[in-house]
Amino acid sequence: MQTSLGPISLGQLPADATNQVLSAQSLDSIISIELDENEKGNTGETRLVYRVNGFSEERFLGLIRVALERTSLVSAQTGEVITVEQPFLSRILDLLSFE
Repeated sequence: MQTSLGPISLGQLPADATNQVLSAQSLDSIISIELDENEKGNTGETRLVYRVNGFSEERFLGLIRVALERTSLVSAQTGEVITVEQPFLSRILDLLSFE
């Protein structure tokens, strides 16, 4: 695939990234997946990632089911889950929730 820094090969397809996120249990349901360029930390190295948007279901205070919005970044070259991002409110609810 052609990127701003030249060609980069895709080692994973979107279906592989979806399966990786589900098996890592970072998301329970997936809404969308998109291919994106992402800079890697201080090195400034650009890498291709799949941005997988979805929800994780938890129980707020162990009683009420809530769906917490999350975004997982999956490497398009290796297939590993790089990070899981979530809004501030989801972080607070996650601290007070159980599975």
